[in-house]
Amino acid sequence: SEFPLTFLKNWEASLELRVKGGVLLPWGQERFSKPTYISDRFFLGGTADLRGFHVKGAGPTAQRRAGNTTSGGGGGGEAASAGGGDEAGHRDALGGDVMFSAKAAVNFEIPFAPSLKSAGIYGHVYGNAGNCVGLTGYGSDQLRSVLKDLKSKTRASLGVGVVWPSPVGKLEANYCVVKRAQVHDKWRNGFHFGFSTSGLDFRR
Repeated sequence: SEFPLTFLKNWEASLELRVKGGVLLPWGQERFSKPTYISDRFFLGGTADLRGFHVKGAGPTAQRRAGNTTSGGGGGGEAASAGGGDEAGHRDALGGDVMFSAKAAVNFEIPFAPSLKSAGIYGHVYGNAGNCVGLTGYGSDQLRSVLKDLKSKTRASLGVGVVWPSPVGKLEANYCVVKRAQVHDKWRNGFHFGFSTSGLDFRR
C-alpha cells in the first residue's frame, strides 16, 4: 500500500508499505515424509525483496559438493562490515519452505529535476526485512521452532536510491547498508544496481 505524505508541501512524497509471505507444503502420497523440491522453494535476496543481499543470498545453505566450482560471490555475517569472506562463496542456496519479506519506504520527488519527474523517476529511502527457513517437520514442536527461527534470524537492510519504473520493470540504483545478516549469507554494503517487477501496476 502507498499513502500520500501531505506535510511536504513543495514536493510530492508518499509512504510505501509492503509485506509478502508464503508457506510451501508437500503434495501427494507420503507427502509428510519427504522433503520439498529445491526448485519449488522460496529464495530471498536482491532488489525484489531484500536489497543489499545477493539474489538467493539469504536463507538456508549447504556446503558445496566437490566438483561444483562455480563462484558464489562475497558472503558475510553479523560481525563483518562489507560481507567479506570466502566461506559463503563455497555454499549453495537451499531455499526455504516458509518465508516473509517486508518493505517500508518514503518515495519522493527529486528536487529541482522536473525532467526526472516527467520520466517517472523518483527517489526513495527504504528499509527491508525478511527471512526464509526450511520445515523440518509438521508437528507442533517443529512449527514453534520455525516461528522462532523466522523471528530470531530475520535479515535487515536500509538505504537510499533512485527508481525508474520503466514499462518492463523497476530499475533501481541504491546505496545499501546491511544491518543484520547470518553467517553464510551473501551480501555487500555499497552501491547496487537492480531490476524487479515488484509493485508495478501492469494495468496502466
